[in-house]
Amino acid sequence: MINFYTILPDFAMGILVFYCLFLILTSDDSTFTFFSLLPALSVLALMKMVGIVFAPMILLFWVVTQKVFDSISRTFVYHILILAVVPVGIWKCVNMYISKYVIKTGGQSYANISIYKTINTVFSTENMAYRMDLAKRYIDALFRKTVFEYFAFIPFVLLACIIIGITIRTISTDRFKKTGRLALLWVIIATVAYVLFMYIMYLMMFSSYEASKLAGYYRYMSTFLITVAYLMCIILFLEDNLLTKIVLWSLSCLIILNFISIKGLADYSSSAFSDPPYIGEGNAIKNAVGDDEKVYLVICGSDTTMYQIINYHAVPIIVQWGSPGKPRNSDDVWSKNFSKSEFKEILSDYDYIYFLQTDDIFWNSYGDLFEDSDSVINHTLYRMINKDGRIYLEKKS
Repeated sequence: MINFYTILPDFAMGILVFYCLFLILTSDDSTFTFFSLLPALSVLALMKMVGIVFAPMILLFWVVTQKVFDSISRTFVYHILILAVVPVGIWKCVNMYISKYVIKTGGQSYANISIYKTINTVFSTENMAYRMDLAKRYIDALFRKTVFEYFAFIPFVLLACIIIGITIRTISTDRFKKTGRLALLWVIIATVAYVLFMYIMYLMMFSSYEASKLAGYYRYMSTFLITVAYLMCIILFLEDNLLTKIVLWSLSCLIILNFISIKGLADYSSSAFSDPPYIGEGNAIKNAVGDDEKVYLVICGSDTTMYQIINYHAVPIIVQWGSPGKPRNSDDVWSKNFSKSEFKEILSDYDYIYFLQTDDIFWNSYGDLFEDSDSVINHTLYRMINKDGRIYLEKKS
């Protein structure tokens, strides 16, 4: 069984965005393009938050391409309007279904993004020192933080633009030249839009601690670079001079084969095509807990990978997780240093606690909440019983 948990969905999203651009660039039938883009954009809206910036860039690209190669007919305008409305409607219906029938999780939400909130965020003069520091860290990462093995975000985009530009100059067919120019224009404009969107997203959607660490940076930026890499390769197909094609393809293969080692992908690729760990924990929770009961999962000093796997295999049980206590290292953006009363209040909403991975920081901070905490074993599920201000633990598995 193939399981995708972290960076691979971001990789897939980059391919989906490229697929939309590929359809627009290669199809002469606007009706075919319309019916192909409709499900693609709907999936895009449902996949991840960054779909909100990719979708309008794809639609705008189709409008410009249609204007260059054909004309804007009334039917085409209807197609654009439908593509702008239907994916949103599908997203809304799916979220309504999830809210009503799938209690354990939510759908892809854009609740924290609005025009009003975005404008306020962009033009606000509050916390200018924090904003300037975040901007400095973000710009530095764009030029220096490698997403691919030897390439940071901006250097890779610049290299792709150079290769596309060289290809355009060597193409003799007028239509193919226009196709290459449109692709290059999209890369430039989309890069600016995506970079600005990500900065605004860090300001709006992340805590100051997470934003200062640029949480998820590799994942979000790899999505865009995958799109650019595939788009660059498809433009090279348009080259009709054999010698130039050999030179450009050799350079591109060198880039793709040697340099496209995505940060973080290697950590998950070994488990992507085999049964990953923590399936047993998920099944144990599902078998021991009632459908109307909830489980709090303690995973100290970890990211969301373990939780995502266990949560998936514990369906339909409601499972939530946390890394309580102070951050374990400078890169730890997941740990939350709750007070004892705060953590006890959180646990009051749950019937069970599963200690998957604990440490001294956790027990020194919260051990007093539990009766006989010295006997607690990791990878074990306990029912929580509140009595006399203490939490008594009854071992289940």
